[in-house]
This record gives sequence, structure tokens and C-alpha cells, in this order.
Amino acid sequence: MNIKTSFFLAYTSIKRGSKGTLMMTILIMTLAYVNLVFISSIFGGIVEAINHESINNQYSNIVIEPKIDKRYIDNKEAIQLIDTITGVVGSSAHYIDKALISYDEYNDGNNIKSGKWVIKSIDVENEKKVTEIHDSIIEGSYLESTDR
Repeated sequence: MNIKTSFFLAYTSIKRGSKGTLMMTILIMTLAYVNLVFISSIFGGIVEAINHESINNQYSNIVIEPKIDKRYIDNKEAIQLIDTITGVVGSSAHYIDKALISYDEYNDGNNIKSGKWVIKSIDVENEKKVTEIHDSIIEGSYLESTDR
């Protein structure tokens, strides 16, 4: 079959067929194209933004955790060695623990509000080197090393 015959058959099929079916086919093909190109780009951008915000505001680039049976990294020499690696801007310790916090507004033992929270403790000066949280403060001021 040559190209001329193919175009003739396509033309007669479109001319004889239902216009609604033609429009529906074009709409479905357009939506499939948008789904393949546009939606995957949106999801890729969302993942990139989440990674960027996690690195800049929560975890930085590398997270080193203690062994499973330990609560802390108590090898100070290893942390000092990490700080001497070329390209490392700084390191900051995070102490993370779970807590149950209760609040009794009227001190009467009734209507006590409580919740389970994750408590994070940081070294303020070192944290400024590895995350950008201190730049995101809209009102007030970031923590000082003397704050408790």
C-alpha cells in the first residue's frame, strides 16, 4: 500500500464516521500526551522541591546515626575527622527523643490536653552552618546559644 492510498482511506473514514467519535479520539489522544509529558514533569518537580527543602531545612546532606544499640555517637574523633574533609562546611549534632506533653489550662485536673511529640535538640551555632532554617524566620529571632 502506498501513502496516497493510506491518506485516501483515512479521509473517507473520517468523512463517513461520526464527528463525535473523531472529537473524542482527538481529546483522548491529547489527554494521553499531556499525561505522559506534563504530569511526569510536575511530579519530578515536586520530588526535587521536597529533596531541596529536606536538605536545606531538616537533614542537610549527610545524616550519620548511632548504632542500633546506642543512643549517641560518642566518638568525638570521628566527628572532628568529618569536619576536616575538603568541602565539608560543618557538622551539627541532633538529639531526638519522644515525649508526652500534657497541658492543664486551668490547673483543675479537668480538660487536660496532651499529645505525643518528637523533641529535637540542636547546637545552635553549628546548626546555622548546615541548614538554612535561621534564614526562614519571618517574625522574632532565631535561637541564640544562651537560649534554653
